[in-house]
Amino acid sequence: MSSTILKLFVCIFCTFSASASYGAADITIPKPNLKINKGKGAKAKIPDTHPEMIILGKKVIPGKRNYKAPPKTVDELPKALRSERVKSALSTRKDITVYKHNPTLGPTNAPISIIEMTDLNCLQCMSFLKDADKVLEMKKYKDKIKRTYIHLPVDLYNSTNPAAFYGKIAQEQGVFWQYRKELFSIDEIKDNTFIDKLVKVGGDPTKIRNLVRKNARKFYKELDADAMLAKNTGETRPPVIFVNGIKVGFNIKVEELSALLDYELGL
Repeated sequence: MSSTILKLFVCIFCTFSASASYGAADITIPKPNLKINKGKGAKAKIPDTHPEMIILGKKVIPGKRNYKAPPKTVDELPKALRSERVKSALSTRKDITVYKHNPTLGPTNAPISIIEMTDLNCLQCMSFLKDADKVLEMKKYKDKIKRTYIHLPVDLYNSTNPAAFYGKIAQEQGVFWQYRKELFSIDEIKDNTFIDKLVKVGGDPTKIRNLVRKNARKFYKELDADAMLAKNTGETRPPVIFVNGIKVGFNIKVEELSALLDYELGL
């Protein structure tokens, strides 16, 4: 069964691979509303407008962010976050507007907004996310975090990404986050790796085949939109996590994620 689906996927993929990425020639994406705030006690400003994307002549309405910056300044940081490296990250928040097609997990009005930009085809990225998940899934953060996934490819100009494509199918079947977590166990990528992982977490083979046939074009446009959105925020190398607009993965290490969440929650 998985072999038949894979062949169908390859066939459809060839239809779209003529363009440099997933099919940018057929997509309209205005530059996203991105505000970067600098200085002590910088707070995230939620934009009034949101980017629009046109897919096959239909407008895709983007989703809104829900977080607010905490009423603290970098001068009131807990000991774990007082290094100049961390202060630099905390003093600059990015206000990132996501699309409605981006997978989400958690309460809509959660005080913490996590925006994850990564490539499901990147084994190194999965290791980073696995470590981050250990923190995000701690009991004390239950119902306090809303997570949003944005596809950020390792190679923006390589449209061959079955992991991301099957991630869209997993989302359609309501098992995206289970599929994403299942990818943590991959040591080697083979021809049927991602379809097998999708089926393992509950993907229905018949529905997978139908979605590949009917929605491939739509999925590629959404992946293109994600890649362009990430690029317009200045991110070109996954993985990256934003906690209420604060970037984790460069100035703030994943080992400091718990301290950052506590700070944002006022714990």
